[in-house]
Amino acid sequence: MAGSPETFPELLRYRLVTRRTTDALPCAVTLNKRQALSLFGNDISPVILEVEFQTRDRLRFRLYDPNRQRFEVPLKTDSPGVTADEASYDVEFADNSSHFRIKRKSTGTVLCDSPLVDLFFSKQYLQITTTVPSTSVYGFGEHEHPSFKHSMDFVTYGMFSRDQAPAPFANLYGVHPFYMCVEADSNAHGVLLLNSNAQDVSLSPNPSLTFHTIGGILDFYVFLGPTPENVIQQYTEAIGRPHMPAYWSLGFHLSRWGYGSIDVLKKTVNRMHYCDIPYVSMDFSVCMLILQSKVQ
Repeated sequence: MAGSPETFPELLRYRLVTRRTTDALPCAVTLNKRQALSLFGNDISPVILEVEFQTRDRLRFRLYDPNRQRFEVPLKTDSPGVTADEASYDVEFADNSSHFRIKRKSTGTVLCDSPLVDLFFSKQYLQITTTVPSTSVYGFGEHEHPSFKHSMDFVTYGMFSRDQAPAPFANLYGVHPFYMCVEADSNAHGVLLLNSNAQDVSLSPNPSLTFHTIGGILDFYVFLGPTPENVIQQYTEAIGRPHMPAYWSLGFHLSRWGYGSIDVLKKTVNRMHYCDIPYVSMDFSVCMLILQSKVQ
């Protein structure tokens, strides 16, 4: 089970070997693989775990290969930096260096607890697990979800854009590796995995989350809220605010799905034209059919 110290043998684990702490960069540690033995091959060792206190309510931590450049999403965040005393969170390692934890100062709630036993950092396979403080987990678009609140009963969501019709637990048009967790005391926090490779996330009843991806680095942003509205404000502050489209670009939308024949599509186009409803087509083939119908 993800998050359990008995999941993988001792020889597969990473261990902390050095730690660096300053006011500007509160935590940077080096992790070494205990042995070259691997389940996936081409393990990377050492791995750097670097933590940045970006704002009072925003924390970034990333795991990367210090000896080889791997692709990182080119997101530039405005991060003036704060000291550990100014931040609303604490970062700590367990006494035996087996766990990396992020805690909310005001309540002591452990928001993220990542056991190094479940860390994999290979050339084409990366995995990290974290416990979450409650089962009230939301997010991970773009999928057709049965409910806003996710089931934690060993559910896995793939995140890799596919142009296909909506279906339960299937990839859709976008990828949003972001979740929000509402804690037992109604505080909320959010976490973003900034990675553009094919990936998935598994939810288990510990409760815990396990992220898997096939490339890049593990680059996480944690938003402390404490309200859901604050979490989204902090999230969009980091990745960019949504833009309001021009008024003239708004209109009715016809999906390209559900047309059993060209005749059905032609009738739909003619019906829109007859009712004087403006419309835009979704792809080139629909454009051609619309033009043909007007010519006829």
